[in-house]
Amino acid sequence: MLSALVLAGVLNVVASVKESHKLNDALSQSQESGRFALDLLVDAITQSGYYGCLNPLNFSPIEEAAIDWNNLGSAFYINPVAVFPSTNLSRTSLRGFTVSPSNVWAPDPTVDSYNQDIEALIGVAKPPKSDSDVINVQYASTESALLAADMASTAADISIELGLTGVANSSYLIIGDCTKADLFKVTNNPSTSPPIVLKHEAILPNTNQQNDLRSAYTKNSAQVRRFHNDTYYVAATGRQDELGQPIEALMRRNIAGVDEEIIEGIESLKITYGQQAADGTLQYIVASSALDMRKIAQVQITVNTKMLRAASKTGLDAYDPYLRKSYTRTVQLRNRS
Repeated sequence: MLSALVLAGVLNVVASVKESHKLNDALSQSQESGRFALDLLVDAITQSGYYGCLNPLNFSPIEEAAIDWNNLGSAFYINPVAVFPSTNLSRTSLRGFTVSPSNVWAPDPTVDSYNQDIEALIGVAKPPKSDSDVINVQYASTESALLAADMASTAADISIELGLTGVANSSYLIIGDCTKADLFKVTNNPSTSPPIVLKHEAILPNTNQQNDLRSAYTKNSAQVRRFHNDTYYVAATGRQDELGQPIEALMRRNIAGVDEEIIEGIESLKITYGQQAADGTLQYIVASSALDMRKIAQVQITVNTKMLRAASKTGLDAYDPYLRKSYTRTVQLRNRS
């Protein structure tokens, strides 16, 4: 009898230690996943609107209401030669959407033609999760390449030195100086040794809108950078955990429409936007049709993690077998004016 009681006590201690170990593992995984996801999102959002020494349009959030967006004229600093995006980058450098628990998107990406890349996410095999948010950022790479020679004309090929890795047919690039720039799509297969020739003809409906750039750029002032268009969201991976429940992850879709799983264990992404009023104050609101992305000065990101900590118990000892944690960080946008 005594030995049975001792054995039962030992088993309880072992079970308690094992459960504590699983809980510590779940907490460690939660912290690792949450912090990694936050670091990645903060870095991406911080870069939104970066195009070298040229901003997409020189304005402050407070001045936004005074700009006539239908008649930009010479203020159209970055010329979208490429078919996508087909609008000025001051509008699309940062885009936010929220997906309700009933899977309704706000704002509705089907309303505006420049949101076609976001609209495409609705019908994919692993769509953005409901009751979570979607955020898109556009920016130019920090790495750049100098021109190897002056352009002979606005329709001439662009010759660059080394500096950009992996440039290929259909790559999106930005060429510009500190006063103007053009976004174009490469239409040839560039060499890997300089001078690297980049063509930008309007040869197909999904390449460029015209052959000519806005300027014949010179090697003493212009640089070429890679253009990024990345969308972040949470989706089911198609895998299941030990309890048969879906495993979810933070996902990223690039400008080519390729989806990449960043890190698993992310249950939802919640984002609020600090919209600047005329008096300079910030009002934090979620993505909706009333949100003006040109007036956003800060972004607050919350990543919610979900980690399996133990098999589910029943009866009086029943509890949620998952450990859920939230991690939040605020980003100050710097490429606004």
